[in-house]
Amino acid sequence: MEYYDFFSWVQNLFIALIEKRFAVINESQNICLHFFLMNEVNRKILRFPVRSSLSLKGENRILGELNDDLLRQIKSSDFKEISNLIFLEDKFKSGKKKGEFEVSFFGRIFNSLKFFSKGFSSDDNVARFLFYMISVEALFSKDKYTPLRVTLADCISLLHPVPSERVDIHKKVRNFYDLRSAIVHSGEHKVFSEDVASAEELFSKSIYRCIKLYIKIKSTNKDSQGIENLFFDHLLNLKLTGL
Repeated sequence: MEYYDFFSWVQNLFIALIEKRFAVINESQNICLHFFLMNEVNRKILRFPVRSSLSLKGENRILGELNDDLLRQIKSSDFKEISNLIFLEDKFKSGKKKGEFEVSFFGRIFNSLKFFSKGFSSDDNVARFLFYMISVEALFSKDKYTPLRVTLADCISLLHPVPSERVDIHKKVRNFYDLRSAIVHSGEHKVFSEDVASAEELFSKSIYRCIKLYIKIKSTNKDSQGIENLFFDHLLNLKLTGL
Protein backbone atom coordinates (compact mmCIF):
# COMPACT_ATOMS: atom_id res chain seq x y z
CA MET A 1 0.00 0.00 0.00
CA GLU A 2 3.00 2.35 0.14
CA TYR A 3 2.43 3.51 -3.44
CA TYR A 4 -1.18 4.41 -2.74
CA ASP A 5 -0.27 6.03 0.58
CA PHE A 6 2.36 8.21 -1.10
CA PHE A 7 -0.09 9.23 -3.81
CA SER A 8 -2.67 10.24 -1.18
CA TRP A 9 -0.04 12.20 0.78
CA VAL A 10 0.94 14.15 -2.34
CA GLN A 11 -2.74 14.71 -3.06
CA ASN A 12 -3.22 16.19 0.42
CA LEU A 13 -0.22 18.46 -0.09
CA PHE A 14 -1.72 19.82 -3.31
CA ILE A 15 -5.10 20.32 -1.66
CA ALA A 16 -3.34 22.38 1.00
CA LEU A 17 -1.53 24.35 -1.71
CA ILE A 18 -4.83 25.45 -3.22
CA GLU A 19 -6.04 26.20 0.33
CA LYS A 20 -9.11 24.00 0.22
CA ARG A 21 -10.10 21.47 2.88
CA PHE A 22 -12.77 19.00 1.81
CA ALA A 23 -14.97 16.81 3.94
CA VAL A 24 -13.78 13.28 4.59
CA ILE A 25 -16.10 10.53 3.41
CA ASN A 26 -17.97 9.16 6.39
CA GLU A 27 -16.54 5.83 7.54
CA SER A 28 -19.99 4.33 7.77
CA GLN A 29 -20.58 4.79 4.05
CA ASN A 30 -20.34 1.50 2.20
CA ILE A 31 -18.32 2.60 -0.80
CA CYS A 32 -15.39 1.29 -2.79
CA LEU A 33 -12.84 3.66 -4.31
CA HIS A 34 -10.10 2.72 -6.76
CA PHE A 35 -6.63 3.80 -7.74
CA PHE A 36 -4.69 2.85 -10.85
CA LEU A 37 -1.07 2.04 -11.67
CA MET A 38 0.36 1.81 -15.17
CA ASN A 39 3.17 -0.58 -16.04
CA GLU A 40 5.52 1.43 -18.26
CA VAL A 41 7.01 -1.74 -19.77
CA ASN A 42 3.91 -3.52 -21.02
CA ARG A 43 1.56 -0.49 -20.77
CA LYS A 44 -0.99 -2.47 -18.77
CA ILE A 45 -3.16 -0.64 -16.25
CA LEU A 46 -3.76 -2.27 -12.86
CA ARG A 47 -6.85 -1.36 -10.85
CA PHE A 48 -6.88 -1.62 -7.05
CA PRO A 49 -10.11 -1.34 -5.04
CA VAL A 50 -9.75 0.56 -1.77
CA ARG A 51 -12.53 0.14 0.78
CA SER A 52 -13.39 3.26 2.79
CA SER A 53 -12.94 1.42 6.09
CA LEU A 54 -9.33 0.76 5.10
CA SER A 55 -8.66 4.13 3.53
CA LEU A 56 -9.80 6.19 6.48
CA LYS A 57 -7.33 4.64 8.89
CA GLY A 58 -4.10 6.40 9.69
CA GLU A 59 -2.99 9.32 7.60
CA ASN A 60 -5.04 8.82 4.45
CA ARG A 61 -7.60 11.47 3.59
CA ILE A 62 -10.26 10.34 1.11
CA LEU A 63 -12.11 13.21 -0.46
CA GLY A 64 -15.86 13.49 -0.42
CA GLU A 65 -15.84 15.93 -3.31
CA LEU A 66 -13.66 17.17 -6.14
CA ASN A 67 -13.56 20.56 -7.76
CA ASP A 68 -12.00 22.14 -10.83
CA ASP A 69 -8.99 23.55 -8.96
CA LEU A 70 -8.02 20.17 -7.54
CA LEU A 71 -8.59 18.35 -10.83
CA ARG A 72 -6.32 20.85 -12.58
CA GLN A 73 -3.65 20.23 -9.94
CA ILE A 74 -3.90 16.44 -10.28
CA LYS A 75 -3.54 16.76 -14.06
CA SER A 76 -0.53 19.06 -13.75
CA SER A 77 2.99 17.96 -14.61
CA ASP A 78 4.09 18.96 -11.08
CA PHE A 79 1.66 16.53 -9.46
CA LYS A 80 2.71 13.70 -11.76
CA GLU A 81 6.39 14.40 -11.25
CA ILE A 82 6.14 14.42 -7.46
CA SER A 83 3.73 11.49 -7.08
CA ASN A 84 5.93 9.37 -9.37
CA LEU A 85 9.03 9.91 -7.24
CA ILE A 86 8.22 6.80 -5.25
CA PHE A 87 8.70 4.62 -8.34
CA LEU A 88 12.20 6.00 -8.91
CA GLU A 89 13.67 5.48 -5.45
CA ASP A 90 15.82 2.47 -4.60
CA LYS A 91 13.86 1.67 -1.45
CA PHE A 92 10.83 0.72 -3.51
CA LYS A 93 12.58 -1.17 -6.30
CA SER A 94 12.59 -4.97 -6.39
CA GLY A 95 15.38 -6.69 -4.50
CA LYS A 96 15.08 -4.60 -1.36
CA LYS A 97 14.01 -6.24 1.87
CA LYS A 98 10.62 -5.27 3.19
CA GLY A 99 10.90 -2.15 5.33
CA GLU A 100 14.52 -1.51 4.37
CA PHE A 101 15.19 2.19 3.97
CA GLU A 102 17.72 3.61 1.57
CA VAL A 103 19.63 6.40 3.30
CA SER A 104 18.69 9.27 1.03
CA PHE A 105 17.05 12.67 1.02
CA PHE A 106 13.94 11.02 -0.37
CA GLY A 107 13.50 9.36 3.02
CA ARG A 108 13.11 12.84 4.49
CA ILE A 109 10.52 13.73 1.83
CA PHE A 110 8.64 10.49 2.41
CA ASN A 111 8.38 11.09 6.17
CA SER A 112 7.59 14.77 5.73
CA LEU A 113 4.64 14.08 3.44
CA LYS A 114 3.40 11.36 5.77
CA PHE A 115 3.41 13.62 8.83
CA PHE A 116 1.94 16.56 6.91
CA SER A 117 -0.89 14.32 5.75
CA LYS A 118 -1.50 13.14 9.32
CA GLY A 119 -1.90 16.77 10.33
CA PHE A 120 -4.08 17.55 7.35
CA SER A 121 -6.37 14.64 8.21
CA SER A 122 -6.78 15.57 11.87
CA ASP A 123 -9.67 17.58 13.29
CA ASP A 124 -7.78 18.50 16.46
CA ASN A 125 -5.86 21.78 16.32
CA VAL A 126 -3.03 20.68 18.61
CA ALA A 127 -2.50 17.43 16.72
CA ARG A 128 -2.64 19.20 13.36
CA PHE A 129 -0.14 21.81 14.42
CA LEU A 130 2.31 19.31 15.93
CA PHE A 131 2.18 17.07 12.88
CA TYR A 132 2.83 20.09 10.65
CA MET A 133 5.86 20.96 12.78
CA ILE A 134 7.14 17.38 12.61
CA SER A 135 6.71 17.43 8.82
CA VAL A 136 9.21 20.27 8.43
CA GLU A 137 11.49 18.94 11.15
CA ALA A 138 11.70 15.70 9.16
CA LEU A 139 12.93 17.70 6.17
CA PHE A 140 15.29 20.21 7.67
CA SER A 141 16.66 18.92 10.99
CA LYS A 142 20.34 18.04 10.55
CA ASP A 143 22.02 16.84 13.73
CA LYS A 144 21.93 17.29 17.50
CA TYR A 145 24.57 20.01 17.31
CA THR A 146 22.46 22.30 15.12
CA PRO A 147 19.80 24.42 16.93
CA LEU A 148 16.52 23.25 15.42
CA ARG A 149 14.59 26.49 15.99
CA VAL A 150 17.01 28.56 13.90
CA THR A 151 17.60 25.78 11.36
CA LEU A 152 13.89 25.52 10.56
CA ALA A 153 13.54 29.29 10.33
CA ASP A 154 16.59 29.55 8.05
CA CYS A 155 15.57 26.75 5.67
CA ILE A 156 11.91 27.69 5.34
CA SER A 157 12.60 31.40 4.88
CA LEU A 158 15.40 30.78 2.37
CA LEU A 159 13.10 28.60 0.25
CA HIS A 160 10.64 31.48 0.00
CA PRO A 161 10.95 33.03 -3.48
CA VAL A 162 10.53 36.67 -2.37
CA PRO A 163 13.69 37.84 -0.51
CA SER A 164 11.99 40.89 0.99
CA GLU A 165 9.52 38.63 2.84
CA ARG A 166 12.10 36.24 4.29
CA VAL A 167 12.69 38.13 7.53
CA ASP A 168 8.98 38.02 8.41
CA ILE A 169 8.81 34.32 7.58
CA HIS A 170 11.90 33.69 9.71
CA LYS A 171 10.14 35.33 12.68
CA LYS A 172 6.93 33.41 12.02
CA VAL A 173 8.71 30.04 11.99
CA ARG A 174 10.54 30.87 15.23
CA ASN A 175 7.19 31.75 16.83
CA PHE A 176 5.72 28.46 15.57
CA TYR A 177 8.64 26.58 17.08
CA ASP A 178 8.15 28.37 20.41
CA LEU A 179 4.51 27.31 20.40
CA ARG A 180 5.55 23.74 19.58
CA SER A 181 7.99 23.77 22.51
CA ALA A 182 5.33 25.17 24.85
CA ILE A 183 2.99 22.31 23.91
CA VAL A 184 5.63 19.60 24.26
CA HIS A 185 7.51 20.90 27.30
CA SER A 186 5.31 23.35 29.19
CA GLY A 187 1.78 21.97 29.11
CA GLU A 188 0.29 24.41 26.61
CA HIS A 189 -2.84 22.74 25.25
CA LYS A 190 -4.49 25.35 23.05
CA VAL A 191 -3.65 26.28 19.47
CA PHE A 192 -5.75 28.86 17.65
CA SER A 193 -7.24 27.91 14.29
CA GLU A 194 -5.52 30.91 12.67
CA ASP A 195 -2.11 29.56 13.72
CA VAL A 196 -2.92 26.11 12.36
CA ALA A 197 -4.11 27.56 9.06
CA SER A 198 -1.02 29.77 8.81
CA ALA A 199 1.31 26.84 9.54
CA GLU A 200 -0.52 24.67 7.00
CA GLU A 201 -0.17 27.31 4.28
CA LEU A 202 3.48 28.11 4.99
CA PHE A 203 4.69 24.54 5.51
CA SER A 204 2.83 23.07 2.52
CA LYS A 205 4.54 25.60 0.27
CA SER A 206 7.90 24.92 1.92
CA ILE A 207 7.56 21.16 1.45
CA TYR A 208 6.57 21.68 -2.18
CA ARG A 209 9.54 23.98 -2.84
CA CYS A 210 11.85 21.56 -1.08
CA ILE A 211 10.69 18.67 -3.27
CA LYS A 212 11.10 20.74 -6.43
CA LEU A 213 14.65 21.67 -5.40
CA TYR A 214 15.37 18.00 -4.65
CA ILE A 215 14.16 17.00 -8.12
CA LYS A 216 16.32 19.70 -9.71
CA ILE A 217 19.43 18.64 -7.80
CA LYS A 218 18.78 14.93 -8.39
CA SER A 219 18.41 15.45 -12.14
CA THR A 220 22.04 16.55 -12.38
CA ASN A 221 23.53 14.38 -9.60
CA LYS A 222 23.04 10.63 -9.64
CA ASP A 223 24.74 10.00 -6.31
CA SER A 224 21.80 9.82 -3.88
CA GLN A 225 24.18 9.84 -0.92
CA GLY A 226 25.44 13.31 -1.84
CA ILE A 227 22.13 15.00 -2.57
CA GLU A 228 21.47 15.91 1.06
CA ASN A 229 24.78 17.80 1.29
CA LEU A 230 24.08 19.52 -2.02
CA PHE A 231 20.63 20.53 -0.82
CA PHE A 232 21.85 22.15 2.39
CA ASP A 233 24.85 23.69 0.60
CA HIS A 234 22.41 25.33 -1.80
CA LEU A 235 20.49 26.88 1.10
CA LEU A 236 23.74 27.96 2.75
CA ASN A 237 24.77 29.69 -0.47
CA LEU A 238 21.43 31.53 -0.53
CA LYS A 239 21.98 32.60 3.06
CA LEU A 240 25.51 33.87 2.44
CA THR A 241 24.96 35.51 -0.93
CA GLY A 242 21.32 36.54 -0.67
CA LEU A 243 20.74 35.35 -4.24
